[in-house]
Amino acid sequence: MKPKISVLTCSNRPGGVDVTWYSLKRQTFRDFEWVFYDALYEKRQKEVAGFTKHDPRVKHYKQSPKDPQAKTWLAHAENGAIKRAQGELIVFLQDFIYIQPDALEKFWIQYQSNGKHFVTGVGGQYDNPGVNDIADPDGTFTVFDKPFRDVPMNKVWQDPRQRTDLGSFYQCYPPDWEMNFCMCPKQMLYDIGGIDESYDFIGFAFDNCSVAERASMLGYIPFIDQTNESFSINSDAWSKSAAKTDENFINIATHHANKMHQIRSGNNSVKLKYL
Repeated sequence: MKPKISVLTCSNRPGGVDVTWYSLKRQTFRDFEWVFYDALYEKRQKEVAGFTKHDPRVKHYKQSPKDPQAKTWLAHAENGAIKRAQGELIVFLQDFIYIQPDALEKFWIQYQSNGKHFVTGVGGQYDNPGVNDIADPDGTFTVFDKPFRDVPMNKVWQDPRQRTDLGSFYQCYPPDWEMNFCMCPKQMLYDIGGIDESYDFIGFAFDNCSVAERASMLGYIPFIDQTNESFSINSDAWSKSAAKTDENFINIATHHANKMHQIRSGNNSVKLKYL
């Protein structure tokens, strides 16, 4: 039997397995698989299997090596994880993020209500645990002195999308759909041909905007759920990617704008060829 939901986590940094797995183990919706697409697979394969007690829902895969010319390898990794997903609903969940026990259940109910909707959660960043709690920066399943299983505390960044004046669930602008924690039908990703891997060679970010804007052009509708709140540990405080520079951000923003202009002008296809 194939699972109903595939939770996809792509990672190239130590730790974080504890935060994600404890969140998933608590889910009220149980019919899921966790596709952990891992650049550090060879280093921590046995440790991850032991930590998760060989739970059959954990599908741990090795990422393909990063192209030396790429600034990041995220879009390529996301496509690799999507290809391995068995569920009909995809949930993207970045590492070091705690989600509430009913998070997957909410996404599944929303998907059952309308298979053309794709939904983003919301959530801020927290620094407890933080830099001072790092016991092993190269840890396999955790970087802390013991596996972290609680809700992160002490908010250091407020999600600007969080608001109360429009209700709790409503249609949003496509770029508001954030791939750190969100869901979409797997068919949507195949309809648009996957994540645009050209972004990997320019900078970081905007992969979510490309997916959401192209999907919207095909009739899929983005929504935001203010009740599905996540809690992100500010892991950039100790493991920030070298690609996250102002110059790279400007370059990728320009690249994305040009790509969307070409599609809207009819010079490029909405559907890519990655899936």
